[in-house]
Amino acid sequence: MAEPRVKALVTPLALPDGPGFFAPSENSLRRRGDAGLDPQASPGTVRSLESASSSVEDFVRESLASLEERLEGVLDCMSEELSGEVSRERQHLLLMQEQVDKQGRMLQHEFGEIHKAIEQERTARALVQQGARERGDKISANLSAIARELEEMRTLVSRVAVAESSEGWLTRLANSVWLLFRQCTADRSYTSLPSS
Repeated sequence: MAEPRVKALVTPLALPDGPGFFAPSENSLRRRGDAGLDPQASPGTVRSLESASSSVEDFVRESLASLEERLEGVLDCMSEELSGEVSRERQHLLLMQEQVDKQGRMLQHEFGEIHKAIEQERTARALVQQGARERGDKISANLSAIARELEEMRTLVSRVAVAESSEGWLTRLANSVWLLFRQCTADRSYTSLPSS
């Protein structure tokens, strides 16, 4: 007999605008009405509403706590991912900077070697040009000395030819040698070498 009474006490609550969660049985409502009390304001109904409100608050509080924990976990994961990405980018930038510095040092070394080779080439060319000028001056001096000697010989031959008119062929021979030498020296371009 107790089981049907328990089932009768736990029935859907009939609120003014619709059904509720839990409500007292019709007998309980009738007794409260006979006693002159408001059947809807029964202590069981108030306790049920307070219990439901407390349950909802607990559920909301637990849901918010769970959501907060999940958000914290997501933020922690994002922070770790961002930290790892920043660390990888920093390592990449450091490697790139090291490569740039290495290439800069290599280029600076190569520029130094090229500059050194250019200076050596300039020095070698200057020495070659100076040697060529000195050799040209020496050859010119030798040719001038030979020309003077030939002029002296021509003068001497002319004097001898005047003294010995029968031997005029010596004068012609000396003149021919002199003209040939003058022509040879005029055709040679190394008497004065260019400065470049």
